[in-house]
Amino acid sequence: MRVNDIDDLIQKIECEINTFHITVEGTDMQILEIKDNILNRVDVKNVFENIRSILDYCALDIFENISKGSNKRIYFPYAKNRKNFVENVKGNFGKLKENNLNIFSLVESIQDFACQNKWLYTVCKFTNERKHDSLGKQHKEIYGSGYELGGGFRVENSKNVHFRDCNIINATTGEVTSLGKDGNSVTIKEGMLLHEVEEQLNKSIQIEVINGKARSVIVVENDRYDLLNLLDTAISELKRFVCQLYLLIEQQIK
Repeated sequence: MRVNDIDDLIQKIECEINTFHITVEGTDMQILEIKDNILNRVDVKNVFENIRSILDYCALDIFENISKGSNKRIYFPYAKNRKNFVENVKGNFGKLKENNLNIFSLVESIQDFACQNKWLYTVCKFTNERKHDSLGKQHKEIYGSGYELGGGFRVENSKNVHFRDCNIINATTGEVTSLGKDGNSVTIKEGMLLHEVEEQLNKSIQIEVINGKARSVIVVENDRYDLLNLLDTAISELKRFVCQLYLLIEQQIK
C-alpha cells in the first residue's frame, strides 16, 4: 500500500503550510499593501496538488484491496450532494458499500454535504482549475485590531462604532470630513476588513490600520475562502481520514 508515500506528502504539505503562515504573518504591512499575491501561486498550486495526490493514493488502495480491481484509472470521489457521491463511488469503486460499509461511510463522512468542515469539494475543484486553466488569483484582504481615521481618531477594542452627524478633523492637515449626514449613520464594526471600512467611508477620509494583518483569499464557484484556513482544515481532516482508512483496510485484508 501507499502509506509511506502518503506520509512523505503530508510532511511536505505541513512544512509548506507552515512556511505560508510565516510569510503572511511576518511580512511588513507596507509590503502587504502593494503586493498583489501574498503567497507564491506556484507553491500554492503544488500544495493543493499534493493534497489531491494523497486522496487519489487512498482511492487506489481502496480499489486494489477492497474492490479487488487492477489496471484502472481511479480518482477519489467527491461531490456536492449524496446522489452524485453514490454515483461517483460506483464509478470508481464498484460495490464498495456492499464490500465494506465502514470504508464507504468513512469516505462519505468527509464529503461537504456530510460534514461541518467543508473542504474536500473546494480543494478538489481549486486543484483542477489550477492544473488545467491557470494559476488563478489570490485576493488580498487587510484587517487590523482597529483603524485610525483622519490622522488622529482611533477606533479599536470596540464591537461597533456609529458615526452620525459628526465631523472628523485631520490632525495633520486640518481637513474636515463629515460622516453620517442626512440621517445616514456610518458604522465601523469589529473585525471589518480595510476595504469594507473604505466602502463605509466612501474613501473620503484618511484611514490607517492599527496592528495590521492580511490574509490571502481564493474564490471557488463565487464563494470566498481564507486560503490558510482552508489548507489548515484540509490537512488536519486528511490526516484523520488517512489514519482511520488504513486501519479499516488492514482489518479487511487480515
